[in-house]
Amino acid sequence: MSHKSFIKGLFITSFIAFVVNYGLSQLPQEAPFQKIIFGSLVFFLGYTLIQYIVAIMTTNHPNKGLYIGIVQVLSGFKIALSVAFIVVFVKFTQPESNWFVLPFLLNYAIFTVFETSMLMRVGHQKAKADKE
Repeated sequence: MSHKSFIKGLFITSFIAFVVNYGLSQLPQEAPFQKIIFGSLVFFLGYTLIQYIVAIMTTNHPNKGLYIGIVQVLSGFKIALSVAFIVVFVKFTQPESNWFVLPFLLNYAIFTVFETSMLMRVGHQKAKADKE
C-alpha cells in the first residue's frame, strides 16, 4: 500500500465518519454528546495514522513474526484505549443517558474496517517482499 493510497483511504474513511457523526449529532438524544462524537472521530483518525506508521516501520524488520505481533498488540491497545476513552468521558461528564456510545461504536467500526484493510495490504506487501 502506497502512502498516497493510504492518505486517500484515510480521507474517505474520515469523511464518511464525519457525515455519519454530523447526522447523528443532529438527533435530539445525541446533541448533548457532540464532544465525544467528534472527539472519538479525531481519536480514531489519529490512531489509524499511528498504526499505519508502525506497520510500515515493521515491514522491513528481519524478524518475520514481528509484524503480526505488532498488529495484535496495536489492536489490543486500541480496545483498551477505547474503553479508557469512554470511562474518562463518563467520569468527567456524568452523562444522563448512554446514547453517546452509539456514535462512538460507529466510529470504532468505521475505522476498524479501514484499518483491517490497510493492515492486510501492508502485510501482503511484506509477504511479497519476503518471497523475493
